[in-house]
Amino acid sequence: MPKTLKAAGKIKNICELSGLVLGVDIEVWLHKGMQTADAAVLHCQEPPVPIPNGVAIVGALNRRLHENGIEPVYVFGGSKHTGKAPVDAKRAEDVKKAQKELDIALLESVPEEATAAKAHHARLNQLRKKASTVREDYLALVIQDLKDKKETVLVAPGEAEWQLAYLE
Repeated sequence: MPKTLKAAGKIKNICELSGLVLGVDIEVWLHKGMQTADAAVLHCQEPPVPIPNGVAIVGALNRRLHENGIEPVYVFGGSKHTGKAPVDAKRAEDVKKAQKELDIALLESVPEEATAAKAHHARLNQLRKKASTVREDYLALVIQDLKDKKETVLVAPGEAEWQLAYLE
């Protein structure tokens, strides 16, 4: 790469990165896309994931970087480190529990009273966030969208953070 990747941990304004190549752990943005989707709207979708929302969030990030003269290099994590197995197992267990709670909550009738209905809707969204995961087909769709836009996309052999540190 002709320019240097820069650690952006202490950057206060995106304009400070203008003219540089920026490594982006894209899974952070994908999780954001998953968690900002509205549960009441999405629970009937097939497949039951907010794919368009995630592509839109990554697209907005991509546009903003380019508008500010930043060349992004998107990095996806590959194989999980075995040392993180307990953490990954706990996360998977929490997601499964939240999915069960969400399934039950979606069967409940929406209260007629406005404040109670709003609280019910907020609870659905909270459970949706906890139940959200980034599936492989979702990753593939976002990767393909970025490649179609001629963006640099790397799949790290391990954790994305490690790949970004190596590239720096």
